[in-house]
Amino acid sequence: EKSHPWARLGAGLGRAWAGLWAGLGATLTRDIPYLVLKWLTYSQAQTFLGSVIKSATAANLIAGAVAGAVAATAVTPADVIKTRQQTSGTGPGSKRGVIAVGRELIHEGGLSSLFRGLGPRLMRIPIYTAITLATFDFVKDVFLATNTLGVTDLHRGEL
Repeated sequence: EKSHPWARLGAGLGRAWAGLWAGLGATLTRDIPYLVLKWLTYSQAQTFLGSVIKSATAANLIAGAVAGAVAATAVTPADVIKTRQQTSGTGPGSKRGVIAVGRELIHEGGLSSLFRGLGPRLMRIPIYTAITLATFDFVKDVFLATNTLGVTDLHRGEL
C-alpha cells in the first residue's frame, strides 16, 4: 500500500529537522574550546607583543593571528569529526557519536586524518581573527575614550 503524500512529506521534514541538529555535540566540542583558546592566547600574546612592538595596532594584529592559528589547530579534530557527522546522512546506522567517528577516522587514515583541511584553515582563520580582534580592541578603545574624555573632547580630535 502506498503512503499518503502528506505522510511522506511529514517523514521527509522529520528527517530534514533531525539533519539540522546532526553534529551539534561536535560543534559545541569545537566552538567552546576554540573561543576560550582564542581569547586566552590573544590576551597572552598582546601582553608579550606589547612589550616588544611599539605599535598597539600591529601588536593586536599579530596577537590575533597567533590566537586564531593556535585555536584553529587545537580544535581541527573536532571540526573534522563534526563535518563527518553532518555529512553522513540521517538514515539508519548513520547516527554515530563523537568517539565512534573519531575512531573511524583514525582507523581510516591515522592521527593525521583528524587534521584534514588544517592548511586551508590556517590560510583563512588567522587573517580574519587578526582583523576581528584588532578591530574589537580599536572600537573598545574608542568607546573607553568616549566615556573617559566625553563626547565634546572626542569631537575635538583628542582621541
